[in-house]
Formats: sequence, C-alpha cells, structure tokens
Amino acid sequence: MDKNLEVSKVRVFFWNMVEFYVERFQVYPFDAVKALFSYLELHEYPEEQLRDLIEQLEKRYKKQYGRSLHESDQLPAGSEPGQLLDDEINELRETLKYAAIVGERFDGEK
Repeated sequence: MDKNLEVSKVRVFFWNMVEFYVERFQVYPFDAVKALFSYLELHEYPEEQLRDLIEQLEKRYKKQYGRSLHESDQLPAGSEPGQLLDDEINELRETLKYAAIVGERFDGEK
C-alpha cells in the first residue's frame, strides 16, 4: 500500500508469485491467452513486433506438431501445396496423351 512502490519492484514480486503458483499447481493462475491478447491491445503492438511474435508461434506449432501451420492436413508428408496441384496436372496430361495414342491406334485400325 506504499505510494512510492516502483513498477520494477512490483513486477519482480508478482512474477515470483506466478512462478511459485505454476510450480505448485502446474497451471497459470489466469487465462494466458486472454492475458496475451489484453497485453497486445493495451500496448498497440507495432506491426514488426507482432509479425515476430506470429513467427515465433508458428515455429512453436511446427516443433510441436511436426508440420507448418499453413500446410493442409490432407497433403502427403513432405509435399508442398503447389506441388500437389502440379503433380495432378501432370498426371492428367499423361492420361490424355495415353488416351490420344490409343484413340489414334483405334482409328487407324478401322
């Protein structure tokens, strides 16, 4: 209740309390996601810093789940989204070529 308290001193005290709480109960004493969004809104994060935060979250996601956040769950492992479409187009071309060759041979036999 001291009016002369400094933010730097209170912050250390508060963070120590949070760390002890987490160590004891294995959970944060608040909604961490809500706290993050509140913090971002309060400080109007600059675009570059927000982009860095998003990149860190994406790296964490990839490390935890073994795939990029932007990859589709339906893609085969190691495939790029554009590569899958290219493969399908090439397969269709080969099928059409084969159909054309078979059609020419069939027409030639008549």
